[in-house]
Order: sequence, then C-alpha cells, then structure tokens
Amino acid sequence: MRLLALLVLGNLIALILLGMGLYQAARTPPIVVEVTRLAVVATIIPGPSPTPGPSPTPLGSGGAIAFTLRRNGNTDIYALNQADLQLVRLTNDPGEDREPSWSPDGSAIAFASNRARNWDIYLLDLVSGTFIRLTRDPGFDGNPSWSPDGQYIAFESYRDGNFDIYVMSTSGGQVRRITHDPAPDYEPTWSPDSRAIAFTSLRDGNKDIYLRVFNKEREMNLTNSPEGK
Repeated sequence: MRLLALLVLGNLIALILLGMGLYQAARTPPIVVEVTRLAVVATIIPGPSPTPGPSPTPLGSGGAIAFTLRRNGNTDIYALNQADLQLVRLTNDPGEDREPSWSPDGSAIAFASNRARNWDIYLLDLVSGTFIRLTRDPGFDGNPSWSPDGQYIAFESYRDGNFDIYVMSTSGGQVRRITHDPAPDYEPTWSPDSRAIAFTSLRDGNKDIYLRVFNKEREMNLTNSPEGK
C-alpha cells in the first residue's frame, strides 16, 4: 500500500509540473524572426562613346581603281573593286564623265564632265552619293588632281585665252592660277608632300615635264627633251 501511494504521489507531481510548464509557455510571446529582403540595384556607369569609323562606300574596304569607260554610246566613271573584282558604275549621266581622281581618304572622286553643257570639275561623294559642281567658268576645265593632303584640287583650264594650271579648294573656292606662260600647260600631278605640281607644257617649243614648287614660286623643266615625248 505504501508503494502504491508513492507511485500515485509521483504521478500527481509530474502532472502538476507539466501543467505549470504548459501555462508558462502559453504566457510567453512567440519569437518572431524578421527576414529583410535587400534590393540589389545594378548601376551602369557610362564609358567613353565609341569613335565612329569611316562610313562604308559602294567599293568596300579593299581599294578600287577608278577609270573612264564608254559603253552603249555613253562615257561614265567606273571603279573596279580589288577585293572581289566587281565592276561598279559610279556615274550615269547622258553627258560625258571622265578623268577621275580619288580623294586621299577614298571617300570621294573628282572628275571632269560636260553634263551641264560645259566642261567643269565635279565631285562625287561616295558615302552619300551626292554630286557637287565645283567650277562654273564658261571656259574649259578638266583633268582634276587631288592633293595628297586632301586640301586642294589642281586642274587644267582654258581661261582668258590661255591653257594653264589652276588650284582650288575641295569645295570649289580659292581658285588660283599657278602658271602664266603663253604656251599650253596641262595634266597636273601633285608631289607626295603636296608642295609641288608636275605638269606637261609645250613651252620652249617642246613637250616637256615641268615642276612648279610653291614655296620657291618657280618652275623647272625636268625633262628638257628636244624630241618632245
């Protein structure tokens, strides 16, 4: 009987302790765990703008040879693309277009044309396809030659009753006559440094090559050929 009483007492104590524990848990506030979401914002820092490259032309980047070609009774300017040997027609006018001269950067061609019923110098912008008339003298202008520095175009012209060499800016301004001999001077070609122009002349009774040096303001006969070839 004594053992039974102890067992009953032990169970009663356990029940009391369990009840006290449940009561205490009911009064204790729950633990709230807050999770904060962090918003990650990616900021793009602008770098330097890319430098635009040269605009493409119908001739690509492999280089081309420009020349005059007469087809179907019409004379126009063509170019042969050296990259793929493709023939490109650059002008298509009822008038005659001839004597093309590349700009140093390959973006334009100067040429002679009688499309306005007079022989003048024109410029073809290969990027935009725009044609610009550079000379408007009633005389004859032809054989343009672009300076290697890209600033000037030399050409032959029959003005004031004489055939001479002239130089102008690439926009057609600042026209300057650089030869004044009574004999015909024609076919100008620039030196690589753009400081002199070689040309053909019939002065001295012979057909020779002369050189006009700008900083010395003089002309020299380079060939002195009595046969005039």
